[in-house]
Amino acid sequence: MESIKEVRKRDGKVVLFQKDKIAEAIFKAAAAVGGADRALADDLADAVNIYLTREFSESVPTVEEIQDIVEKVLIKTGHAKTAKAYIIYRQKRAKVRQVRSGILPEETKLAAAEAIKIRESTDLALFVRTSQEDIVSWDREKIVEALCRETGISRNIADIIALEIEGEIIASRTQTLTAPLIREMVNAKLVEYGYEEERRRHTRLGLPLYDVRQVITLPNKENANIPHNPEATNLSLSEAIKKEFALRSFLRR
Repeated sequence: MESIKEVRKRDGKVVLFQKDKIAEAIFKAAAAVGGADRALADDLADAVNIYLTREFSESVPTVEEIQDIVEKVLIKTGHAKTAKAYIIYRQKRAKVRQVRSGILPEETKLAAAEAIKIRESTDLALFVRTSQEDIVSWDREKIVEALCRETGISRNIADIIALEIEGEIIASRTQTLTAPLIREMVNAKLVEYGYEEERRRHTRLGLPLYDVRQVITLPNKENANIPHNPEATNLSLSEAIKKEFALRSFLRR
């Protein structure tokens, strides 16, 4: 029986079937649970190919149908842990597709509902220390506004990210937050959903605490010739930020 030749993608487009992609997906799932046998992944991909050939001899399988068969083959061949890792990976990818389409994932809805319960049952009040050292009440809308303004991301997607951040903060029972911490959490979400360029636009410029301490404390090999007065310290810090800005701007081109 001749092997299948094509697969239908989620957007309806028909492309050439590539067994190597199945083997790679299986191997990544196995590696996530400690596996390291690439040859076994190739063998399992062959088993999936046989199954597909039998089931779709007269039709073109979809990506989802192929993934369902991969799960079945992994379970039937005794690779339950790998199957679980593969299922989790599928769920994560499905969530990414939903978010990038501006659709609120079900698990985000559930987490938001749980966050509301926590706030109501504990009387939790959230406060944020801003960059100007002001203490203000938590406002999820601030994240949405910053994302839309600084990255150009759609309002729907910004709403989803802000809702997830709020849920994680409430679940952690943290009461006082800082603006830089919130920005770091938002950037992690942008990376998770594949918005690398948007993350770069949203990145905060500045120096790690350790580096700042090196500038303003006793001289070392790197800054031995810099006078340690307020003007010189300010100049050193501002020059470092300017260099970082120039480098990031160059990398975006």
